[in-house]
Amino acid sequence: MPSHIQDMDDSDSDGSVGLVELPDGRLICRRHGWTVCHYCGFDFSFMDELLEDPEERLERETNELYEQLSEEARAEIDARWGPPPSTRPNAQASSQANSQSNTGINARPRIIDTAASPEPDIFTIKRGTGRVFPAKFTPPSTTSTPGELFPAGIGRQAIPPVARFIRRDDPEQVLIYADGACLNNGQANPKAGWAFVFKPETNQPAGIVSARLEKKGPFGDEYTQTSNRAELRAILGALRFRHWEGEGFKTLVFATDSEYVAEGATTWVRGWVRNGWKTRTGAEVKNKDLWEMLLGEFERWDYWGFKIQFWRIPRILNVTADRAAKQAAEKEDLDEYSEIMGVLT
Repeated sequence: MPSHIQDMDDSDSDGSVGLVELPDGRLICRRHGWTVCHYCGFDFSFMDELLEDPEERLERETNELYEQLSEEARAEIDARWGPPPSTRPNAQASSQANSQSNTGINARPRIIDTAASPEPDIFTIKRGTGRVFPAKFTPPSTTSTPGELFPAGIGRQAIPPVARFIRRDDPEQVLIYADGACLNNGQANPKAGWAFVFKPETNQPAGIVSARLEKKGPFGDEYTQTSNRAELRAILGALRFRHWEGEGFKTLVFATDSEYVAEGATTWVRGWVRNGWKTRTGAEVKNKDLWEMLLGEFERWDYWGFKIQFWRIPRILNVTADRAAKQAAEKEDLDEYSEIMGVLT
């Protein structure tokens, strides 16, 4: 690192996430050198705000985000933590900055077929080996719903703070709704789309990311479009959208109504790996390319100590993602595999 750049966190000498202060006082992501780092969850594009008193800035951001949330979300936060400091100075509250959106960067990733890498990053796609598998999420009650366990909350460890679906009794767990859909599934001219919902409704653009399923997979081969393939694509899209661990979370729970995804990711894929990607009947496993990429994602996140879990929920509890996936299936065809990366979220 050049001598004129000051490392603001000596503990990051191993290359982990941290900040760097430039000679002009601006802050950038230590790992990537960006003012806005979608990978590490940093946004220092408005440096004037950093000249404010930290407590005043945090209170202002809290108030702004609180006003952006829907009435239902504000009521939920009031019940859990109390309203923001501006109305109740002694209340325990969280915050988010005012310029949140779900805009992203379309990127074409690097492809690496080997699993070995000293430092995994979001720009590289790998075929996983089955070294890491996710777990099923077990709710405290059979009647528990995602909305009850993961209501609208504000994660304060991100810079700036973010609105997310945060577990009521564990602020280090975050939930994302994911779904896929396919028009004419199994028939002529199928058209598939995928979507995930990563934040509660605010007066900023909704936290919904969706896209048409590409004709080609991540490793360049072309596949028939199906609902199962779209379901898997939604999970991959969410895992590679943002560096969720950089926002202060330790566990990401996917809420999906797909048995294919929930059981496949936590149970069936173990047998497929052992059997050389053959089913019990000896047939080739369908969507092998996406499953291999998904295993690579599990391994990448495991490197950061980040856990992935799957919660199969009724379709009626996944209506927002389902609707967005169906709308995405109506979009124009996409040939090449590409990705959406979150910037200001």
